[in-house]
Amino acid sequence: MPSEPTETSCDVLVVGSGIAGVTAAIEAARAGARAVLASLGPLFSGSSFYPGTWGLGLIAPLADEDAEDLERTILRVGCGMASPALARTLVRGVRPAIERLEALGAKLRRPDHAGEREFIPCFDHTERLWRGILREPCERSIARALKEAGVHVMDGCELVDLESSHERGVEGAALYDHGRSACHRVACRSVVLACGGTGGLFERRLTGADVVGTAHAIALAHGARLVNMEFLQIMPGLVDPCSGVVFNEKAFRFMEFDGSPAARQLTERADSEQLLAQRSGYGPFTARLASRAVDAAIDAAGPDGLAMRYRLERADDSAPASTVAMPELVRDYYEWLERDFGVRPHDWVRVAPYAHAANGGILIDDHGETGVPGLFACGEVTGGMHGADRIGGLSSANGLVFGARAGKAAAAWAFEKAAEHPIAHPECSGASDASIPGSCADADRPTTRRLPSKPALSTALSAEAIARPLAGTGARTAGSEIQALRQRLQRTMSSHCMIVRTEESLSQAESELEDIAKLADELLSGDGATVDALRLRHQAITARCLVTAMRERRESRGAHYRADFPEQDPAFDCPLAISWNTATGAPRCEPFSWQDR
Repeated sequence: MPSEPTETSCDVLVVGSGIAGVTAAIEAARAGARAVLASLGPLFSGSSFYPGTWGLGLIAPLADEDAEDLERTILRVGCGMASPALARTLVRGVRPAIERLEALGAKLRRPDHAGEREFIPCFDHTERLWRGILREPCERSIARALKEAGVHVMDGCELVDLESSHERGVEGAALYDHGRSACHRVACRSVVLACGGTGGLFERRLTGADVVGTAHAIALAHGARLVNMEFLQIMPGLVDPCSGVVFNEKAFRFMEFDGSPAARQLTERADSEQLLAQRSGYGPFTARLASRAVDAAIDAAGPDGLAMRYRLERADDSAPASTVAMPELVRDYYEWLERDFGVRPHDWVRVAPYAHAANGGILIDDHGETGVPGLFACGEVTGGMHGADRIGGLSSANGLVFGARAGKAAAAWAFEKAAEHPIAHPECSGASDASIPGSCADADRPTTRRLPSKPALSTALSAEAIARPLAGTGARTAGSEIQALRQRLQRTMSSHCMIVRTEESLSQAESELEDIAKLADELLSGDGATVDALRLRHQAITARCLVTAMRERRESRGAHYRADFPEQDPAFDCPLAISWNTATGAPRCEPFSWQDR
């Protein structure tokens, strides 16, 4: 039986516990706000702490004079799709963000051979300041900082809706506590979304299981806009002898391939060595370089993957391969791969395309504001600081920089709003010594109380649709049907929205997604009303936004490749912004200028 719904009161709710979310929560709390950190997965989840990647690196300008070059490079690599203001904020904020992280006690790795070409970031042209985040020491340091700041952590709690009004903006959120099988309402003055990207919409993905791609639909429903949704990074990853593991692109120039037809379309080219050398300079697929032929060969191999192995001097296939002569970043990768997965450099592996990081997302300004009063966002769920392609090491940097800025801005908003609209805290009503008007600054953590067994929120998409699952009264007999529909959605996205996109395939995807959304609505209005059905509905809406942007951009640019429009077209030299058209019940996609933000 579902447990009784409960309520928590706080100043700032942060949703998502990747690098952006934990940073936002710490900075909001340090600014004096009572902060709650909620996440579907455990603390330290999301793409930031995904175990199938061999390391989490970030880059910054080497010195002040290097900053302008990095800003220009972001805009060039982004093919005109990145915001100059957000790029500047990102670049100028990385070094202070690194210093803040180290001040927490997080151990950051410095390269032994920084001058090696492998340390030049993806799509970049020169060396930058590079730091590697060591997971376990970083997690320990951040966990300690969260505790010292008084942040209340609620893991296993999924965001299902926001509470907002035109007059007062965001006032709360509905979470579903999967551990208690109950709705949990958070009454707050501001919300920071840090829920990650859209990898969960695909069958093969290099993201955590809690990156489900619903926050975009929820933000859209309450008036936010999305930008650059078509620019999804597709990365090569292992499918055999292990799966869900990123392939280190730095090794491409050292690989040998099997004699399959897919491999021969690459290896029989006269320029194959040059293509592999170029492909070693970046991780995700891009349409703007000739080395997209390498990804074409991987894609042609199908779901079983393209077979390859590291090319080393060895007596026979059973001889152990030495990593001594490898470049530092390649050696680190293969030592990690053998230690964690038992895969040695001379072993054959099969590699296929995976959905990875999103370059686009919720449209924000340089303080993480979404345009919806009281709603902020940071990290991979946002867009604008990256463009059609993203320089390697700037995703982690993005989370640190904009996580801090969004956390501080959300706290400032909460303080301003507190005096106008106090939240009643049952455990400290009438406290005269609270340092923040209307808050309970002397409490160790947010207060919790029982709620009536009825839905507390409405949604801009469908108030009736969420009533029963949030009340905990929905039947759970449709689990297999929901699972089948979710698999259908992921299969649709994987079949039509990965590397190769065409008008025909995208039109088919849109039709499939409309049908899936309709079936989810039917479940929500009947005995199949569950939180899983509501999640599916949000996922279908986010997926439709991706497909809408992919159809609208009838050209190839960066991570977006249209086989029917294979060249970049100046007619599309502007980003595309998506809003929700309530009249049609569909995404509305329009050209957008950063100057009009």
